[in-house]
Amino acid sequence: MFAKVIIEGIDLGEYPVISEYSVIRSGEKNIVIISLSDGKFKPVQVKLGGYSDGYYQVIEGLSEGNKIVTSSQFLIDSESNLRAAINQFQSGESDTEDLKRETQEEKQETKDEKQDHSSSLVREGIVDVELIDANNDGKLFECQMDWNVISDEDGRCPVCNMYLKEFTLDEVKANLDKHGFEYKK
Repeated sequence: MFAKVIIEGIDLGEYPVISEYSVIRSGEKNIVIISLSDGKFKPVQVKLGGYSDGYYQVIEGLSEGNKIVTSSQFLIDSESNLRAAINQFQSGESDTEDLKRETQEEKQETKDEKQDHSSSLVREGIVDVELIDANNDGKLFECQMDWNVISDEDGRCPVCNMYLKEFTLDEVKANLDKHGFEYKK
């Protein structure tokens, strides 16, 4: 015996759907890269809805006619930084400043969350890079997702669990400056 059943639910409206491979997920944000023109790209934060068969519903952030990069995972490998990758695709200086400001605001908003991961590796305020280099070898280890996580020894980030990457003191200072952190000059 067969039956035809119609299930009626709440009308959720019409939203664009994108491939799961189009989304760069950082844990805090979901980013989609939009193709502008002339080989320029722009990262856009999106709010995702339902997921089915490899596709996400996009609740906010995209509009009809946006051309998106359908496979943006090439931007990031396991040792690269989401913010740096997105920063490379910024089309103007004001966008870069906006990204720095957003990064600082995110750090402030999630400060309480990061307290749960408290560690002497998470640097706050004005970072004294020279003081962290206790063995005086001119090198430190820094997290490429949480740039204020700095150690004199190899290890993992207490915030995101990524492996820390080795940098010279000058590179650490440049990274801090680039991502909106202050350091002792």
